[in-house]
Amino acid sequence: MLSNEGVSNLKLLKDMLLRTWRNNVTILSETETQIPVDAFELLIVFYGHHKVLLEYEMGMFAFKIWTGKKFEYLDKFTNEKIVYGFDSMFPQNIQHNFEVLDEVLNKANLIE
Repeated sequence: MLSNEGVSNLKLLKDMLLRTWRNNVTILSETETQIPVDAFELLIVFYGHHKVLLEYEMGMFAFKIWTGKKFEYLDKFTNEKIVYGFDSMFPQNIQHNFEVLDEVLNKANLIE
């Protein structure tokens, strides 16, 4: 079960996803990870066909993009700086990572 902080961060991430992508995002599933710390995964579809896994654990989050064979971390697809670690949950860093993800998703030749 998520702590109050975990619940708050889940709500923040979902709200920011919906505010940023509006009708271009669908959250397919929300799964709490069965480890003894705050952890969850969101399986998301962007623009109707790009599958992305948002992983959250203990105040940190990262994106993984479906390549057709497996999920790969966002930094594999870009040279842009990605904010990882505890700093990833500051709202300006969440937005920055969202912008990098959006750039990658809009380069359709990288992901199918």
